[in-house]
Amino acid sequence: MSHLLCAPFVDGNDIVQLQNGDEIFPAMLKEIRAAQKTITLESFIWSSGKVSTQFVEALSERARAGVRVRIVVDTIGGLN
Repeated sequence: MSHLLCAPFVDGNDIVQLQNGDEIFPAMLKEIRAAQKTITLESFIWSSGKVSTQFVEALSERARAGVRVRIVVDTIGGLN
């Protein structure tokens, strides 16, 4: 996968391949809720609903706890 992304994997990191939202979103939320220093999130699509509410709540809680949270949402993908 590293060669497809044109970015090398960095030693000391774990890589887990996830297939769809049923696998991806719970894993992302788990890591967001465990963050201690920073969170940087980039999303090309952001829609209203149960999943986005869970992300907003988790990110907000971490920000209130002093974690530096940065989010970038694509202008067109965030119009939903």
